[in-house]
Amino acid sequence: MEVKILKVSSKELQMEIKGEDYTLLNLLQKTLLENPGVEAAGSRIPHRLLGSAIFTLRVKGDKPPFEVLFEALDRIKSQSAEFRKAFQEGLKAWKSKG
Repeated sequence: MEVKILKVSSKELQMEIKGEDYTLLNLLQKTLLENPGVEAAGSRIPHRLLGSAIFTLRVKGDKPPFEVLFEALDRIKSQSAEFRKAFQEGLKAWKSKG
């Protein structure tokens, strides 16, 4: 995966993510849109053969888009760790039954 910053302002961040499709970006978009400080977040794939996506984040308020993005990434990381722990506990319970 490679990230190239295309546009930055106090309210907007646009980046190209090479080697990524909608899978990870949908999770990022959903997490960002849970934040009331986010005006818009979304991605598009200009052409399937190019193997990259364009992701745009627009914020309202005083937080810069980079900060809002890092907060969303931290939430995703935390949720992933919670899921991992719950899965490990479920797997342990399943193995003890067998």
